Amino acid sequence: MKRNVEAKSLFVTDIPLFLTETQVHSAFSRYGSVVRCKFSLRNHYYTAMVQFSTEDLIAQFDDTWAIFCLRNSLRNIKEADLTDIANQVSAKAINIPLSFTSYKPKPYVYMNFFSQETLDAAKELTVSFRNRGLTWHSPDQVKNLCHVCGRCGCSPSQCSPRPAKKTSTQLDKLYSRFKAGPQRGRTSNHFRRSSSRSRSRSRNTRSDPYKKGSNNEST
Repeated sequence: MKRNVEAKSLFVTDIPLFLTETQVHSAFSRYGSVVRCKFSLRNHYYTAMVQFSTEDLIAQFDDTWAIFCLRNSLRNIKEADLTDIANQVSAKAINIPLSFTSYKPKPYVYMNFFSQETLDAAKELTVSFRNRGLTWHSPDQVKNLCHVCGRCGCSPSQCSPRPAKKTSTQLDKLYSRFKAGPQRGRTSNHFRRSSSRSRSRSRNTRSDPYKKGSNNEST
């Protein structure tokens, strides 16, 4: 049974925290009947298991995609802003990663291609955005790109000298901002323990009201 469900399901990654299960369910419904869409948290993104009604609907997602990164001053943009470029280079899909601290778009975009041949043809093209030339980088080179300005070899501490915050603290802020994470709809352990002790003291007082002060009251 589990294998049958997996054969009809897609595992989707890098879903922004501001999207909902309903929105993702609706987006994939364009490709066929979606039975279930379940979110899980993974750092500052959601992942989703999207289950279709039949196994044959999964075949349309079976293409092998090559991935490359395009950058140069791509600030405060959305994937929709790059539709023309995606069509120009015949990209199958595009994804702009979000900053872990500000949750704003980083100044570069990942482009997914049908094949290595399609990617190689795209690299031969001259691509620009808002009158600025764009450069290609392989995924293993992305770690050398500054997530603030997008320049290769630049240190983010120079572009944004603010002290880095702890990962756990930053995740808590993001989860609180987008009402995501394990605290959604739950009460903290500290609050539950405090409430439990309060209820316990209240029950003890009601069950034996004369345990304390009874001698003083009788004199």
